Amino acid sequence: MTDTNDRQGPSLDSLPCPVIVADNEGRIDRMNEAAARLSCRSGSSARAAAQDQEVKAASDWLTAELHAFAATGAAYRMVENRLPIGEGFQTFKVHFSRLVDDGGANAGTVVVLDGPPPPSRRRASGGHSGRKRSSQPRLS
Repeated sequence: MTDTNDRQGPSLDSLPCPVIVADNEGRIDRMNEAAARLSCRSGSSARAAAQDQEVKAASDWLTAELHAFAATGAAYRMVENRLPIGEGFQTFKVHFSRLVDDGGANAGTVVVLDGPPPPSRRRASGGHSGRKRSSQPRLS
């Protein structure tokens, strides 16, 4: 699922890092293309089956973290976790930020994964784009 809902202004797909928007119950409402690519599988069927299990474990972890974040009532939380990416694992700083509606009521959670750029955003040399990245996501 990618961002097809324009109520948040510009498309989430314009962001290079994985972004997930969850509703108040912790269910994924939408995500950008970079987040959708995180669950891509490759290789043999045995490896694909193992990757499916790793992706399910990451999904279960994210669901638990969303519920834990909601229970705190905090506006922001950052945790680190190793997540299955392609053929291996990558460590991400996972930023949880509360979304509020125009009336100030809780409208869900934005999750931003800060880590290495997704493969399609890397240069052919395998390096970073050379652009400095902020350690804190900007959600405005």
